Amino acid sequence: MAKKHDFGRRVARARAVINVTARELDRRAALTEGMTSMIEAGDRGRRPTVGTVTALARALGVSPEWLVSGVGQGPAKPLAAEPAAPAEAS
Repeated sequence: MAKKHDFGRRVARARAVINVTARELDRRAALTEGMTSMIEAGDRGRRPTVGTVTALARALGVSPEWLVSGVGQGPAKPLAAEPAAPAEAS
């Protein structure tokens, strides 16, 4: 069974992958300012609504199921930087 704070940890992980601030995620998901920080800290006294989960999943590019349970489409791994092309001899 998933623990309540696991949801917040998954939000934080996915947010880190797309490299946005909590405030920016609030904006992208149309959440009240500070909601993402509260969720990540586990400060919400109740479970997030279906609408909040759906909005966060859409903004993070993950499935709602993954946010809730850890099963399903999680965050895409960031692409590794491509090596620099060797300089051509002049």
